Amino acid sequence: INTRPALNVGIYEFTGYHAAFLASAILRGGGIVLAGRMREAESVPVGTVLRQLATRGTFRVSRLIYVLHESDDDQKRLEAARRLGERHHPLAIGELIYALSDSEVPVRHAAAEALGKIGVSEASEPLARALLDDRSGIQSPAATALGRIGDEKALQALLHNLRNHDSSALRETIDSLTHI
Repeated sequence: INTRPALNVGIYEFTGYHAAFLASAILRGGGIVLAGRMREAESVPVGTVLRQLATRGTFRVSRLIYVLHESDDDQKRLEAARRLGERHHPLAIGELIYALSDSEVPVRHAAAEALGKIGVSEASEPLARALLDDRSGIQSPAATALGRIGDEKALQALLHNLRNHDSSALRETIDSLTHI
């Protein structure tokens, strides 16, 4: 690539390596433009991702997400879920939804409460599944969280849960319906 003579422009000397670098930069830039135009089901636009990354506290939230996923200590995961709920950061939503299936009930409980504090409709369907699943162990916090979210899916799940025989979850369901 560097067998041709250099091109002299003023005080600059451009060699084959410079041409290869320029060609690779153009190709990479084109790839970024094309990737920005691609759409996949449930994909997040690049602009949304950049806005989320520019949000204050992104690095702290990233650390909490890491602890929530990777820690073997139940108490650390529990605390990470609580703190993510307090931060209301958009990056935390998907991770808290994932934590609804954690192996420990207290962590699932904290994740449901955190999603209720954040209050986004994206969490309605996973919270509804947790509410209607007797094995989840988080029916009451799921009902409370759905009441805070208050969208159509949340309302449907709460109304469906009125037939539940678990008195604590039923009480939370009724209380949540009064807030909608």
